[in-house]
Amino acid sequence: MTQSMPPMSSWVQLFFKYFYENGIDIHSIFIDEFTCRDCMANFSTVEEVKRNVAFLLNAASQNADASPETNYVNKAKAYISDNIRRLIFVKEVADYVHLNPEYFTKLFKKETGMNIKDYIVDCKIALAKDLLTTSNLPVNMIATEVGYSNFSHFTQIFKRAEHMTPSEYRLLYHKKS
Repeated sequence: MTQSMPPMSSWVQLFFKYFYENGIDIHSIFIDEFTCRDCMANFSTVEEVKRNVAFLLNAASQNADASPETNYVNKAKAYISDNIRRLIFVKEVADYVHLNPEYFTKLFKKETGMNIKDYIVDCKIALAKDLLTTSNLPVNMIATEVGYSNFSHFTQIFKRAEHMTPSEYRLLYHKKS
């Protein structure tokens, strides 16, 4: 009696589960030449299966070589990315990775060269810039979309980071395109 193999997407899901459990942002392992969509869709030939498995095994082994500290930071970055549209506190991120907040902030700074609060703000500003240039949402809605309930506070944070207001940024981008 032969056992049937699970669908190929199940193999990919096993790898994705491994990456998630180890705090690895799945999107960070893919490249333009081989996207996540390519990986999920290409199982019609043995060569495609080999390519997918080899790619995922390589990504997994590269992570295995990473230090535990790097894994904590990667897991924190993934958490921030997943929750970027709401208010995020350092303590909540530290709790997520099961570390003391003071130790976690020092570890994050050591591993990335950046303060965790600044990293969160940079991620929010990057999303805001994307929304300003790719949507017609009003600026106050964009502030809400990136987790700022106070529009004037969002404008101050944005101006500090980009040396212009969100409205000025949008106007500048539209002039260039």
